[in-house]
Amino acid sequence: MLAAALVCGSVLLSACGTTAQPAASSGDDAGTTPTALSYTDEDLYRQTTPDLLEISDPLFDFAIQQLNKRDNFLPFGAALNDDGIALKAAWPGGEYTSSAEVLPLLHKGLRQTVTERTRAVAVCEWVKITPSGGSQTDAIKVLVEHRNGLTVALYLSMEKVEGQWQNGEPLSTFARPEIGAW
Repeated sequence: MLAAALVCGSVLLSACGTTAQPAASSGDDAGTTPTALSYTDEDLYRQTTPDLLEISDPLFDFAIQQLNKRDNFLPFGAALNDDGIALKAAWPGGEYTSSAEVLPLLHKGLRQTVTERTRAVAVCEWVKITPSGGSQTDAIKVLVEHRNGLTVALYLSMEKVEGQWQNGEPLSTFARPEIGAW
């Protein structure tokens, strides 16, 4: 699903026009600006692309499914190891909760699942972004932290058309770790 954003990510993001400036999020990414890639970042990105796709595609698919059922979703995550992907969720208890309550529990749970066989961990959440030269829009964000030190935020803008959520443009940028798995 996000191969176009990942391929574009191996080039300077600003050169391909796929930079995003998150406008608001339940995480710490609000207001961050994508940075230029160094040779090392590009190399890591190229080496990591298969793992990025393997862990992010199921998260995007499940998020879209939840949007079409409920128009929203709470953050959820996954861990990728040599055996495949394990989806993760967190619930603080009680009848109602929010992303702000779920994210710290999810991050902690993902950190606790990391072993020497874990290649990547990821968190998926519903955010608002402002693409370069565009206006604020809803988006699915998947933040992937890889054991090689690379952290990438992948965004898929979404728009509701005639009662169904439609995919927009995929965006990618390097990010600061939020989970802190390594």
